[in-house]
Amino acid sequence: MSALTFHDGKLTSELPEGIEISPSKSFSDKRKAEQGITHAGEETHLYVPPGKKVDLTLHFDAGNPYILLFVGKGAEVRWTCRFVGEVTPYLDIALEEGARFKLYSMSEGTETIRATVKRDARFESFIFTTGSDQSDSNYHLSLLGENSDAKPPEVTPQ
Repeated sequence: MSALTFHDGKLTSELPEGIEISPSKSFSDKRKAEQGITHAGEETHLYVPPGKKVDLTLHFDAGNPYILLFVGKGAEVRWTCRFVGEVTPYLDIALEEGARFKLYSMSEGTETIRATVKRDARFESFIFTTGSDQSDSNYHLSLLGENSDAKPPEVTPQ
């Protein structure tokens, strides 16, 4: 499993094989405008090419990152996120036709997850809390085609 590390909202580790920096910030700007997203944190745009399978662990220790993950047609991604301390990430996931995405989140604070799920694509999410005083996960899921599916998050106390 490959790991991505974010410190103060910025990506501080090398990208693992199969993951690329998205070539166009204009896609992010257009997506944010279309969906009414206002976010002032650091931005990272990641791209998983069609047909790739990727296991990622993301570590966030501080900051307010906006991460756009574009998952190509038929690609599969399993994301494990660990949010520690004062972190309020905004995860924006775009699933192309037939893509699969599983999110395992260990949260102690607030995160916002937005996903658009195209035809024959599937989004799944599982949340594990550490019993902090405040934990808030905001989900915005859009199904955009036939046979698209989004499994609402399950919350499991540790």
